[in-house]
Amino acid sequence: MFSLPDLFLVGTALDLVGGYLIACGLLIRLPVLAVRAGTFWGGNPTVAIGAVEDRANAITGLLTLSLGFTLQATGYLVEIGWSSSAGVSVGRAVTGAVVSIVIAAVALQFARMVRERLVRRDLLTLARLDVNDVHGTPKMADHPELKALASYARAWRGAQPEETDEEVVSRVFGTVETRVAPTEGTA
Repeated sequence: MFSLPDLFLVGTALDLVGGYLIACGLLIRLPVLAVRAGTFWGGNPTVAIGAVEDRANAITGLLTLSLGFTLQATGYLVEIGWSSSAGVSVGRAVTGAVVSIVIAAVALQFARMVRERLVRRDLLTLARLDVNDVHGTPKMADHPELKALASYARAWRGAQPEETDEEVVSRVFGTVETRVAPTEGTA
């Protein structure tokens, strides 16, 4: 039989779908991102950094929403299927509030840690994409292009005085094998 508590599960399912649909706007594929971020006269690292950071936020936000709604649905299922009438008390309310605050803090810290890794991974991938024009599909190179990766590193983590491209890449990304793009007319 369908009852009022069943609406909680239906609502949770719709919340999951809604969170996914909202995130889809930010979860663009990296080749599309490369074309959008390029000016074809050296690129626009600030736009690329912002888009990659938005993408990382969307991924961590979607994971957090999914976990939260899944736990909520599990609680509803337990309540519908197995719970007897549990008493209500101030102690239970305070405990629930404290646990919720702790879980929210842990989730935010997790999102920050994962976001950093996602931004780094996506910037390395973005620097591997060869974008020749706005109409073609970018091709994935074996290694990131040095100048592109250095410009992303400077936009993401700032520049040091007199720092070479190799030095900024090493400082921000660690040891990374890079490639040098051919100059105009020599490809």
